[in-house]
Amino acid sequence: MAEAGDDGALKRLLRYTIRLDLLSGVASIAIALAAAPFAARAFGWDDEVLRLIYVYCFAVPFLIAATPTGVLRLFDRFDVLGWQLLIMPATRFIGAVGLWLAGGGLAAFLMVWIASVFLHGLSLWVLGLAELNKRKLTPAVVGKASTPADRAWLPFMVKTNRSSSIDLMHNQLPILIVGGVLGPAAAGFFKVAFNLANLLAQPVNMLNQAMFPEFSKVQTVDGDGAMTRIAFRSIGAALALAAPIIALYVLFRRDLA
Repeated sequence: MAEAGDDGALKRLLRYTIRLDLLSGVASIAIALAAAPFAARAFGWDDEVLRLIYVYCFAVPFLIAATPTGVLRLFDRFDVLGWQLLIMPATRFIGAVGLWLAGGGLAAFLMVWIASVFLHGLSLWVLGLAELNKRKLTPAVVGKASTPADRAWLPFMVKTNRSSSIDLMHNQLPILIVGGVLGPAAAGFFKVAFNLANLLAQPVNMLNQAMFPEFSKVQTVDGDGAMTRIAFRSIGAALALAAPIIALYVLFRRDLA
């Protein structure tokens, strides 16, 4: 749509994805609020922590702001995305250091984490909508659409949502399991080790920001075969980059640990 200059079709797609984001956000809050008491019993959280978890539930939709991320990728604003990715870790780092110096407790640290999620999601929406306004592509979200949505959109979005959900589970579920089995101290140590390991994957994660929209463009212009060939070349390049690091851990894992 963007390549063809079909602004009307692009606006219809954006309207559809924004409304889907809003609907899924409301659903995620409802599911998180319903699951919080069961999680508290399973992991031994006290009432004070549970109250903060209820607050955190309202931040869940801000963890994945799909439409504004897609807009910035579509228009090659990876410079903006690069700076935006610093908001959450910078907020947590500055807040954590400040609370450590001030002697803040668990509740204060959790509030910093919650604030960082809100800032992350809100900044993405602000930047994405600003890009749309600049290009005069902001769709009308309220009201009935003049043209029905394309039926091919929903299956694609279900697949991408599944991928995002797997990513979140990969990041959060192991920490919850370690905390539930071995306690909060072990979960803290595991989280530190997990974050250090993620530093090695950060270049690949940044590459993913650019690769997904490029795959879509290649598929549209050259077909599935060309996209598949580029995908396998990208996988090969990633494996080649990772192989020396994996070899170091295999040979010197105890010393490195």
